[in-house]
Amino acid sequence: MLRSYAQGDDFVLGQANAPGQAAAVNVTTTNTVCAGNVATTTIPVDAAIPAGTRGIVALQGKPQLPLPTGFDNPEYTFPAMYVRVPTPTREFVVGTGAEPAATRRQIADTGECLKCHVGSLYQHGNTRVDNVDMCVICHNSASSDQSNRVLMGVDATEAYDAKVGQTYELKTMLHAIHSAGAGLAPYVVYRTRGIYAWTAEGTTLPNWPADSTPTLVFGGDPAVPQATQPHNLYHPTYPRLFNDCAACHVDGFDLIPDQGKAVATTLDAGTVDSGTGTSTVWKNQLDDTLQGASAAACTSCHQTTDARGHAYQNGWTPQTFENGRQTIIDTQ
Repeated sequence: MLRSYAQGDDFVLGQANAPGQAAAVNVTTTNTVCAGNVATTTIPVDAAIPAGTRGIVALQGKPQLPLPTGFDNPEYTFPAMYVRVPTPTREFVVGTGAEPAATRRQIADTGECLKCHVGSLYQHGNTRVDNVDMCVICHNSASSDQSNRVLMGVDATEAYDAKVGQTYELKTMLHAIHSAGAGLAPYVVYRTRGIYAWTAEGTTLPNWPADSTPTLVFGGDPAVPQATQPHNLYHPTYPRLFNDCAACHVDGFDLIPDQGKAVATTLDAGTVDSGTGTSTVWKNQLDDTLQGASAAACTSCHQTTDARGHAYQNGWTPQTFENGRQTIIDTQ
């Protein structure tokens, strides 16, 4: 079970110790009871989240069916098969468990994604299936791979993209990946099971290793096991115009995000403990350097200095705010 909580209209208040990430609790025989052919799982309340906050839960995994008697396939020796069923999610109100008066706005269309990515939304993590409402729980505006870069000992001067961290919120990630093959800026994500980069055909990143076999990331600490990773370089192609929003979005979505709903994007997830070189405060979002929701969406493709200047001149330059995202929401 994944669970997270909303600020504005986005689920950015996850309580895992990584920027913006949802906490996960496994279903076990200890927290689950079965009666009348119904299984009921009880997971702890996150004490840091006040009553009245909107929350969301998602049941990860794939249901399985036993193979029929007499099934004989030497290439498939398992006793059961997976069933392709969208990951279920449910929004609720903390303190009552009731459904909220309004659920999160619809932006991307899962059905449109599946027209190109037939298997991607089924295989990701082997537990997350065909539901954008589930994707945004982790791929949210407070997300950042900065915790992984810090763990590996990589700073902005050493990173393949010269950044302290990279968000993997959907709007930034998908816009950037789809456009990377057209010669725009590469998009790089540091994970603890691989470094992933998307860039144009025929281009490489500074200090990128010659092959994909696990190797020490550039600038990484050799004493840290997680700093040795496979390197995965992709050259994406996109078969439609980049401004064809109907390729992914639902009809009638807001081209200019409402910043009382679409919360700001994290560019720098904040303080690192200078004594240990690691952070124990990723859940503290008040020191995040934030970029406006509109600017984040637009500049993921419009990447020139002039374009960014235009976005910031008509909005605000990335910065920290006294009350973090709430400062922006309160001005709407």
